[in-house]
Amino acid sequence: KIKYFISIKRNIGAIYQKNIISNKNFNKPQKIFKNSKNIYWVYGIVLKNKFQNKIKVIKQKLLKNNIETRDFFYPLHKQPILKKLGFFKNERYPNAEYISENGFYIPSGLGMTKKIT
Repeated sequence: KIKYFISIKRNIGAIYQKNIISNKNFNKPQKIFKNSKNIYWVYGIVLKNKFQNKIKVIKQKLLKNNIETRDFFYPLHKQPILKKLGFFKNERYPNAEYISENGFYIPSGLGMTKKIT
């Protein structure tokens, strides 16, 4: 069923790519990379510098419109268990930290429909 699931995810991604207006204040996922195509396992949006302090307000506005969001993954180098095991001692990864703090996912589950409520 993997091909079927990928086709659903790509359809969801295509709908978002078409309907989410490109905006200079955030980045949305790329459709094609050098040697691969996005399957849109998740659909993430990353706010740019100017809006980095407004993530909570934006997520609240989306929720008021019945659009749930999920936080990006917490960076590996900040995971307590990995620190405890001795990984990532005093290391910083500014890009991972930035997207973790300024990015969020919007719905992309396999059961989504085009119906607007």
